Amino acid sequence: MTLTDLEIVPCAVCGSSASHRARMVVPRDEIAQALGLPGGRSSWVVCDQCGLVYQCPRPGPRAVETMYSEGEYHTNRGGVPEHYLQYSLRRSRDALAWGLEQGGLVDSPGRALDVGCGVGGALVTLGERGWATVGVEPDPNLAEVAREHFGLDARTTPLRADTFPDGEQFDFVYSCHVWEHLTDPTDVSRIAHRLLRASRGHLLIVVPTYRRARTLAWVCFAAPHTYMFTDVTLGDLLHSAGFDVVASRYHAGADSELWLLARAADRDPVEPAPQQIDDPRAVQRELATVPLRAPLGLPARASTHLRTLAADPRDFLHRLTRWSRARVAQVRAALPSSHSTGS
Repeated sequence: MTLTDLEIVPCAVCGSSASHRARMVVPRDEIAQALGLPGGRSSWVVCDQCGLVYQCPRPGPRAVETMYSEGEYHTNRGGVPEHYLQYSLRRSRDALAWGLEQGGLVDSPGRALDVGCGVGGALVTLGERGWATVGVEPDPNLAEVAREHFGLDARTTPLRADTFPDGEQFDFVYSCHVWEHLTDPTDVSRIAHRLLRASRGHLLIVVPTYRRARTLAWVCFAAPHTYMFTDVTLGDLLHSAGFDVVASRYHAGADSELWLLARAADRDPVEPAPQQIDDPRAVQRELATVPLRAPLGLPARASTHLRTLAADPRDFLHRLTRWSRARVAQVRAALPSSHSTGS
């Protein structure tokens, strides 16, 4: 994986190009180093007009597409061990239960789409609830696991305008930890609206967030992530795409998450026009405290690692070794290089 280009992008919520650098030192991450980003860190800004937090400049579309379509993203993160399959089955249960209840969909299953379905854990849960399911996943390795291990209809593709033919409709679209990866969340939101408009269906999005974060939100400011949303900024983005927000919730577990449920309205998408504003100065103050809150996430992370150790000790040791080597490499890279001057 190599860096092909960096691009400067305007705000996805309001379209403004006026921004200020986010007042925080983001962590180094392995993918930023693999992409050759300066210092092994991504660069983040806050929109001066609406307060959206996004990565800019950022890796261009070619680098991002390669990261997922060639399977490098999850390979870099350790692959797909057996305990990850079990984690996938658990991961979305609470968010789905909340979203279906808020939308009044508990007793009325229909046709559901998972955008970025991974290995298919959410699709399994929806299928158990009576939904007919389809998933789209750009990572071929994860999509193959979903098909081979769980027998799911998981298609190896991102959600594009031509992924489904005109007239194809869904009643429910779900997406977990995907919208923060998108290069164009407005376009993908509009595609989701087209798929849901006829049925006035619901869209449930789960994303990491820095707001009300009591866990390791700091590590989410990494190269693979392009946006860090709040209920305000994500709600504005979806409203311009043709959705009405139904409910939102901040949830703190191993990750600090925003759960947001919206319903497709019978109206055409419009140009970005924020209905609310996240005060950029208040956002900057929040961001300045994110690294200070990182230790609050250690208990949840520790319990997650202990479960991994119990479920698959060999994989735990493999990941620990890989992590240790990466940290040693970071330290060595940070030290002044020594050069022999004697003869």
